Amino acid sequence: MADFYQASSSLLACILIFAVAGYTLLGFRLYTWITRRAWGPDDWCMAYTTIPLMVQSISRILAAHFGIRQRIARLSLLDLKNALLWWNIFAFCYPNSMLPIKLSFVFQLI
Repeated sequence: MADFYQASSSLLACILIFAVAGYTLLGFRLYTWITRRAWGPDDWCMAYTTIPLMVQSISRILAAHFGIRQRIARLSLLDLKNALLWWNIFAFCYPNSMLPIKLSFVFQLI
């Protein structure tokens, strides 16, 4: 199993910073929904987005662990296969999380 070498550790730090910031902001938004009792279509879009965003964050962490952003010569064939598997799961979840976020912004501005 590959370890965090080269740019994988900076990729991991970036993932964790954005995941913590995103879920903190989601918690603030959830607090506002509960206290003001205002729930609209933008809130449903944001609630749906949490699932692909969580899968996306986990898959990026696992892809970084298995070797994304490392030199290929350093990776075994199994690590390369696992890294590309998790990266493809991330690539599938990205549009599934970005589209509802953008729809949430649209519904919020309407």
